[in-house]
Amino acid sequence: MVNHREMMRLRVPIIAAVIGEGGSGGAHCDYDTAATNLGAVLRQNLERGMNTPVEELLKKRYKKFRAL
Repeated sequence: MVNHREMMRLRVPIIAAVIGEGGSGGAHCDYDTAATNLGAVLRQNLERGMNTPVEELLKKRYKKFRAL
């Protein structure tokens, strides 16, 4: 199993965001907190995307997947 630190050393990062699961034990122990955290991250990314021109989003996506 690869941990977060090892993934960040990769030439092409594969993690865009790490979302906290809630309390100790993981998301399955606290559904409400996990859902709240996921909702917050989704809202942030949607707002960022909505404020970026479509052409720029497409160029970034193309560049990202070409690097893989």
